[in-house]
Amino acid sequence: MLFVLAAVGLHPASGSADAQAPPLAVAEFYPCAVGGDEYLVLSNRGAEAVNLMGWTVSDGEGSIALLGGLLQPGESLSISENASSFERAYGTAPDLHLPSWTSGSGASVGGTFRLADSGDALELRSPDGSLADAVVYGECAVPSSGWTGDPVPALRQGEVARRIHVPVLHDTDASADWTPFREHRYGCSSHPVVSSAVPAGCVRYFASPDCSLDVVLEEISAASSRLRVCSYELSSSPVCAALLSAASRGVDVRVLVDSQPVGGMSQAQVACLSALARGGADVRVLGGDMADGEVRHVGALHAKYIVVDADTLVALSENLVEDGVPTDRLFGNRGWGVAVEDASIASHMCAVFDDDSRAERTDVWPWSEDPRYDPHAELPDAPGCEHPEGMLEPGRSPGDAAVSLFLSPDASLVSPFLAEVLSGADDVSFEQFQAELEWDTRWSDEPSMNPVVEAVADVMRGGGSARGIMDGLWYNAEGNGAVADYLSSVALSCGLPPSFGLLAEESPVTVLHNKGLVSGDRAVVSSNNWVYASFARNRELAIVVDGGGASEYFSAAFELDRVPDTSAPVADAGPDMVLEAPGTVVLDASASSDDRALANFSWDLDGDGRADAWGESVSVQIAYATEAALTVRDAWGNSASDTVEVTLSAPGPMPDGSLEAPAAVPWPLPAAVSLAIVALAAARKLNLSRQSTRPKG
Repeated sequence: MLFVLAAVGLHPASGSADAQAPPLAVAEFYPCAVGGDEYLVLSNRGAEAVNLMGWTVSDGEGSIALLGGLLQPGESLSISENASSFERAYGTAPDLHLPSWTSGSGASVGGTFRLADSGDALELRSPDGSLADAVVYGECAVPSSGWTGDPVPALRQGEVARRIHVPVLHDTDASADWTPFREHRYGCSSHPVVSSAVPAGCVRYFASPDCSLDVVLEEISAASSRLRVCSYELSSSPVCAALLSAASRGVDVRVLVDSQPVGGMSQAQVACLSALARGGADVRVLGGDMADGEVRHVGALHAKYIVVDADTLVALSENLVEDGVPTDRLFGNRGWGVAVEDASIASHMCAVFDDDSRAERTDVWPWSEDPRYDPHAELPDAPGCEHPEGMLEPGRSPGDAAVSLFLSPDASLVSPFLAEVLSGADDVSFEQFQAELEWDTRWSDEPSMNPVVEAVADVMRGGGSARGIMDGLWYNAEGNGAVADYLSSVALSCGLPPSFGLLAEESPVTVLHNKGLVSGDRAVVSSNNWVYASFARNRELAIVVDGGGASEYFSAAFELDRVPDTSAPVADAGPDMVLEAPGTVVLDASASSDDRALANFSWDLDGDGRADAWGESVSVQIAYATEAALTVRDAWGNSASDTVEVTLSAPGPMPDGSLEAPAAVPWPLPAAVSLAIVALAAARKLNLSRQSTRPKG
């Protein structure tokens, strides 16, 4: 069963409506429209139905007089000058249509009514002429009654003024009623926080790079009726091949991506999207240019999730790209993911997808109509897999769990939802790709402390413990470093060890792209970076799992990143061998081991100190007695060596070399590259540091 919850952290202001307040109030208005599509909304906050006859709304130059009808308690009345635009934006027609603010069915317009972009005052009056409500915004003189303090700051093009409404309309006759934390845009959504009780065995946990691709491909391959795929970026060839396979067997495949990712859309993504569209998938992009009269209803489309059939939701911190769900299970981005088998959860997210991707929206269009569409594109080849096994296998919930969905910006009306999730916690361990110590928020002229970072600090101030690892990529090092320094100073002031820092350079993780945390019996898997836009503007998805073994699984994942691996592996080149005559011998290092994961096996076959063959097991030609040297390295770069002696009971003629690797070396990379495989993470970080574009979240 799906439970709809109040958005966390939202409480009525002390001046909220009470029994003495007039029943009707202005709840929403849109003055800075970009296409002649202003609108306003009235709400009945009373306990009884209201007869609308005689109620009026005025801007001082014109007025709208309602001509009747009943508005039930809790209901709203939307009035728009452009019904078709309103319906495209919100998916439903307005209750009243007054074309270009002229009289229409249900209302009469007198004078010149128009919401001024620069500022105006709206007054709502009851049939007896008394003032029921007022709102003042922008550059407008404050009326003698009905308003206190400064006006609501001027609105931006495409921005909607929406009154805080939890659990009732806030009404202090001041700008605080109209300045929520989240930002509202034309066509914005108001999805509630929902939660569902999920039985044991119905939640799967996984991590990148270790096993994320396996879980994603399994879920896509299991689809029989529908797939809804939302990702900031989508360029994983294996994922797209699985989606094409699903489409070919009749699955309804729909894809939504952001049109303008940071750094631009890669050629690989252009090819993938084009191949998907040509192969029968419904591929759409979300974008928009204000200069062209297109308002994005959210900022970045940054959520990453897949809805499978009618019963499964897969949510990740990672984009569906090679680094996010890599074919190599040892080197790649660090991220977390969950797959929830619950019909109500899946249904809710399917509805979110369908709303965000509605073709009627002006900020959504088919990829086949995008100028970048390539009708001849083929899927790029998938990278090879040097390491088919990672350090983490998928886990499944051993007990019942409560799963909650927090959509951004919807769940962060007056504060970032994650701050409330952390409220009262005794401990927290987090991994974060990108964090800022201070935020420039919508309604403040001065930077303010990041509420999420402060929530972590408050855990320590309240006697709890906290630890955190953040990405050290060139673009993130300064901001993440400042957060680590601040939290470390708080820890020291509380008598705690400072347990915050950037990911170790030696780590096999190329980019710590994760946005997850563990607190007590709770785990959070999220696409939210700890920056203002992530909570206030962007479309993001966070999954909070209480119970069900989630915290145990992700705590183990956290420890793999927190604790550097300084232990050398054990190299075992196998027992010495005696051959009767020159010939082929198999050198086997399968008895080698490591406390985490072995990454590389190299063999020096001729004693010159250079590797000649690579792989756990290699076949070589032997001509006379010799010694082969094995070097094994683990994922953190620690190494160990061992040798194996090969002698002949009847030696043959002396060749140029004692051991020769076959023409087809089992290890598929050139020698110089293979020798550097354990330094792949550092190399990738170095390459990224030389790029001029910003990393993508």
